[in-house]
This record gives sequence, structure tokens and C-alpha cells, in this order.
Amino acid sequence: MKLSMFADASLRAMVMLAALPPGEIRTAREVAEVIEVPVTHLSKAISRLSDFGLVEVARGRYGGAQLTAAGREASVGAVLRRLDPRSDLAECVSAEGNQCPLIADCALRSILAEAREAFYQSLDRHLIVDLPTPRQIHIMFPTIPVCTPVAAAL
Repeated sequence: MKLSMFADASLRAMVMLAALPPGEIRTAREVAEVIEVPVTHLSKAISRLSDFGLVEVARGRYGGAQLTAAGREASVGAVLRRLDPRSDLAECVSAEGNQCPLIADCALRSILAEAREAFYQSLDRHLIVDLPTPRQIHIMFPTIPVCTPVAAAL
């Protein structure tokens, strides 16, 4: 299964925001530069994530975005289900309204739906907050000290 560019940008933005220390925010432009997507595309993604309650947006001169508690605890599968609500992997009905003549008794369609759900279930085991690695954090925010679990335990 291939993610849409919109879903990909949205997930990468969430990973970046999850790497921030609590209370820190970043503008859409800053996030877009780091994850290398157009700022207009990312602004739409952040707006949609805000609509879902996963990202909090502060407007104005000192505004920016940060993950909400729900965003930090959301699973990758749950986020993708919201971002890409397509029900079929196969194009059984075309944009022109043409329908596959086999759709009424199609076993492939149900098999693909089952595969899609298995894909989402595997992603449900992974939380957004657990995705940023220390190396990614250093690449995204070179001035923020990285606290690894080993260093934190000392």
C-alpha cells in the first residue's frame, strides 16, 4: 500500500513535532523546511491534524504548532485511517463512474480490504510519540540536547 503525499507529509510533521520538548512550538514554515515539503502543502496537513485534535495551533506572530496529548498518544494506524479514508485498494469504480463488471461477486475486493485492515492493525502498535530517534532529533534540532534512555538513567 502506498501512502498519499498528504498522509506522508502529515506523519512526518507529527514525528517532528513529537521530537520537540513539551511546550515548544514550530511554525509550518520551519516544519516544512526540515521535512522538505512545500509550506502550502504542510499548512493544509497541519490544519487537518488540528481538525482531528492531534495538533494544537497558535496563530499570530509567535504562533506555531505542537502535538496535543491525543496526538502524542495516537497510533500511526489511527492517524492514517483518518488521513486516508479510502475504503478500497482497488479502483472498482472509476472517477468517471464506470464500474467493474465483476464487482457484485468479487472475492478480490474483500481480500484487499482484509489486507488493508491488517496493514493498519500492524501500525496500531506504534505510537507517534515513540517514532523520533535520537539521530533524527539531532538532525531536526541540532541545538537541542538529545537525552537518550541510557543517559537519562545515569
